Amino acid sequence: MVKSNDLIEARYDLTLTEQRIILYMASMIEPNDEDFKTYRITVSDFIAIIGVDDKSAYNQVRQVTESLISNVLRIYKPETNSYLSIAWLSSSHYFVGEGYVELRFDPGLKPYLLQMKARFTSYKLTAVARLNSSHSIRIYEILKQYQKIGVRTFKVEELRKILGVADSEYKLYADFKRRVILTAQSELAKSTDLSFTFRELKTGRKVTGIEFTITVKQPEPQAEAKPQSIDITPAKEPTVEPPATTQPATPDIAYLTDLLPHEHRDKKTITDAITAAYKAHDKEYVAYNIRYANSNCKDKAKYRVYLTKALKENWGAGLAEDVEATKKHAAVKKQEAKKKEDAGRHDKETYDRAVEYIAKLKAKERKKLEAEAVKTLPSEQQEKVKAGNVYALKGLTHVMEGLVMERLAGQGQTV
Repeated sequence: MVKSNDLIEARYDLTLTEQRIILYMASMIEPNDEDFKTYRITVSDFIAIIGVDDKSAYNQVRQVTESLISNVLRIYKPETNSYLSIAWLSSSHYFVGEGYVELRFDPGLKPYLLQMKARFTSYKLTAVARLNSSHSIRIYEILKQYQKIGVRTFKVEELRKILGVADSEYKLYADFKRRVILTAQSELAKSTDLSFTFRELKTGRKVTGIEFTITVKQPEPQAEAKPQSIDITPAKEPTVEPPATTQPATPDIAYLTDLLPHEHRDKKTITDAITAAYKAHDKEYVAYNIRYANSNCKDKAKYRVYLTKALKENWGAGLAEDVEATKKHAAVKKQEAKKKEDAGRHDKETYDRAVEYIAKLKAKERKKLEAEAVKTLPSEQQEKVKAGNVYALKGLTHVMEGLVMERLAGQGQTV
């Protein structure tokens, strides 16, 4: 996959799921393409990329693709000293009942993704497929640009903008370092061809810059290839699979078999492999690795070898973590929404009771409450109340209601 350096250094904020969709589309661009094509992605591909269950996949497809149409990135154009603001996608066409969506890049991205002859960076999609943080993917890209130089320096504020870290996120440098830099350092060392160390640059006692030292890992022998490589050498002679023995399958095994590509469902070595993995782990473990293999194994002749290694080394772990994170995030949002709803309902009930209470006051009691409310006002406002100013009197009513609401809250809804 090839990206313009200007695009890599652009400022944008994508979720991990959105990053993976864009990278997946970019990987389908051919070197000689002169124009963007319509890129078709099946729902099963989305399931593997996003890591959701089948039931929620269709809603997720719509939400993610619509988000990419509205999500704007800013690209600096040095030749004109200007910024280009542009959306990632120009269209998203979801075919109901067909199980796929057709996406198109915005035409304005052509100079940054098509037929680049200068200022570009190339890397394999599989190099970042197992990264579990959108910030880690961005750090990999900006360090990949400088792998031959070996060193790259950023001001902290500049790096935050390039990574799309909002001003409200990780305000303390210690949090930014822990959640972004150290996470990326661990993930890149574990799952990609790059690793890095870094040195903090200080102005006084404040860290204002970071100097990255980049190391390119030496490729390992093919037999011990890392999970992110999909170039698995097939056997010299094609293996003819014996048909799977007909025996009653458990519901879980039947479910997992249905996840396999149709042409591999009756191959005994494959069904034996998923059965063994199911017994050693569980249904979810096997399902995520099948989905990972379905999405990432481009050479169907190598599918058996690819899936076997995925099951053995748990290449689908990133998908499982994404699902768990999504579930936790959804649960937190649901809980927050309920608390907000309960608080709003409680405030409305308290306000209604306060209004009702004031309406029922006798003249003497109302005068007493008014006097108490007037004392809380600034002297200028008190004079306006005495003069009978309509707006001041309306404000006084709100103050009275506030006093009663405080009493209701403090005394269990009784005054």
